Amino acid sequence: MTVPVVLDLFRQARRADFIEAQRFAREDLAQAHPVEAGISGLPESLRQELFLVTWFYDDLGKLVAHGVVSEDLVLGAFGDGVTRTWKALMPYVEAERGLRSSTFQAYFEDLAVRAESNPPRSVHARLGLRQWVD
Repeated sequence: MTVPVVLDLFRQARRADFIEAQRFAREDLAQAHPVEAGISGLPESLRQELFLVTWFYDDLGKLVAHGVVSEDLVLGAFGDGVTRTWKALMPYVEAERGLRSSTFQAYFEDLAVRAESNPPRSVHARLGLRQWVD
């Protein structure tokens, strides 16, 4: 049952639109748009791009928090991306929470906290992943 879910997550994260939206969030967003309006105050096309990223990680966080998929599997594969993306989007998410008086993207935040304390290198070491040696 979880194998199709996991495969779909990997496919989504490899889509060109997801990769570009994540790159924009990490590298360009803060210079191009003020934080105060949150995500909902951004232009429609940009808002949709960022929601593609934030909802992906929020949904991934739900699956981990509820034990549907292995935390090690998710963090071993996505951990660095989660933390880098959360750090870039956190001010916008917090602004959005203030505007909505909500817990907007709470699972994304939880996943980022998990990833920060259990980075991929730790997961890989625990799994005994080996490195090629010539």
